[in-house]
Amino acid sequence: MTAQIQPQSLNINTLIVALLASLLWAGHAKAHLMVEQTGVLNIVGDDVFMALSIPVSALENVDQDDDQEVSLFEFNSRRNEIIAQIQTAIALETESVSADLHDLRLVPVRPHGHDSVYVSQVIVMGRFTLTGSIDALNFRLALFGKSPNERSMKITAKHPHSDTESVVVLTPSAPNGTLFASTVAQQSQASGRP
Repeated sequence: MTAQIQPQSLNINTLIVALLASLLWAGHAKAHLMVEQTGVLNIVGDDVFMALSIPVSALENVDQDDDQEVSLFEFNSRRNEIIAQIQTAIALETESVSADLHDLRLVPVRPHGHDSVYVSQVIVMGRFTLTGSIDALNFRLALFGKSPNERSMKITAKHPHSDTESVVVLTPSAPNGTLFASTVAQQSQASGRP
């Protein structure tokens, strides 16, 4: 008889450790776990788990020596300031609830194909907790890089009660995006609500 893991026995720390271990393995393999300028929201119960790749150039006051590059030393010495910037710049809310970002984890990523001590991207992982039904989600991001290819972020989410996937592309001029807006509109029409 084989043992089966029950979904409720997995907790947030187990999920984060597994994701972090895979990120560390990917770093040693010199591969990126995530495509740059993308994000994923996974909804499990009342929790929305987030993983996104942001450019390090989006972060303020991290490049201490003003050489236009952020070393691992600079990144690690400014980690608390980076966390504060991220918590201010990322928000998730529903029509009735604004969720705080918890369990924040940062993984610095070197440029692809380089044995560099410099960081080009940061994988940001965290969790939002929402109570009640998760319908339309408004996601706000105020972290965009300096180069043209760092000026947009594609966020993908899968609705927990259907096979519906929702995608928004955020930019500095449009930093807010609503996920599942069409799903909510369809549900309202089906129930006769406006």
